Amino acid sequence: MHKAKPGYHTLKKFAEYAIGNGVIVSTSFGAYGYYSYLDRITVGKRNINSNNGAQFSDNKLGICHIIPTFLVRKPSLGYKKKPLVRGSDIRYTVPNQSIIKISLTRNADVRLYGTTENSRGIAITSDDEILIRPSRRTAKIIRLNYDRT
Repeated sequence: MHKAKPGYHTLKKFAEYAIGNGVIVSTSFGAYGYYSYLDRITVGKRNINSNNGAQFSDNKLGICHIIPTFLVRKPSLGYKKKPLVRGSDIRYTVPNQSIIKISLTRNADVRLYGTTENSRGIAITSDDEILIRPSRRTAKIIRLNYDRT
């Protein structure tokens, strides 16, 4: 057994198996648009504002399954399979240094959006693996405040 060093995060591996319309991986910057879709369904799109949309810190990534009809989370290291995931578990965060691998268990009409200028997305098959990991580069975002009057 190893003692944790200060600032050291325990490695937690798990696999999720889902049947649904997709999965969203979002930074905190995109949380109001993508990660908050559950809130939009629950309270209505017009009622979402900066005070009641889903929020998480900049050092996290948000993962949100899109309308899953079946979702099971299986921890690694020989743990028993967890029962079906509760509705509140379809959206969660992980540390932004996490490495996320997404793959299909069977072929279907699946497309990857948000990483290309192609509005039709990139076709994905069961032979493909989508790898999401930290970048060495940092994005700089400038917020412009303006008055519409």
